[in-house]
Amino acid sequence: MSRRGVSSRSAATAATSIGGPSTRPPPSQHQPQQPTPTPAPPKQQQQQRSTVVAASRVAARGPGVGGGGGSQARVHDPSGRISEFWAPDDKCPQCKTDRLIAPKLRLLVSPCYHKMCESCVDRIFSLGSAPCPQCGATCRKNQFGVQTFSDLGVEREVNVRRRVGKM
Repeated sequence: MSRRGVSSRSAATAATSIGGPSTRPPPSQHQPQQPTPTPAPPKQQQQQRSTVVAASRVAARGPGVGGGGGSQARVHDPSGRISEFWAPDDKCPQCKTDRLIAPKLRLLVSPCYHKMCESCVDRIFSLGSAPCPQCGATCRKNQFGVQTFSDLGVEREVNVRRRVGKM
């Protein structure tokens, strides 16, 4: 204890909190740990990976790449079946996001056959069922699907035939 009834330890912390001497080293003396390098994969495996990555990038770019361009394109799955319709002029009617703003824009189709981007579907239907912003029909998030055909009338007809075929 010091003469004033305050321990020397509390006096030292009071001095450091008001700009006194610090026990920490200055920032220039502190050196962060360097991460340990990982060993490089063999040359043959590295070439195979780069070929696969390059092929997937070309396939994901859409129309106009590698010839055969056009205003509309379809995204193919590995089995060769058509899985999702994709057009360069797609635009979400809710948030007005288009492919210039978000190149990876993905439009989903509601059970009442209205289009919305994935982020709008997540935002509107994340808490459960909600009315469709365009027609007011009650929808759920799990009822939205990808658009397979350019015409939503054809999309509707195919879905009706699929449901009738299950009966």
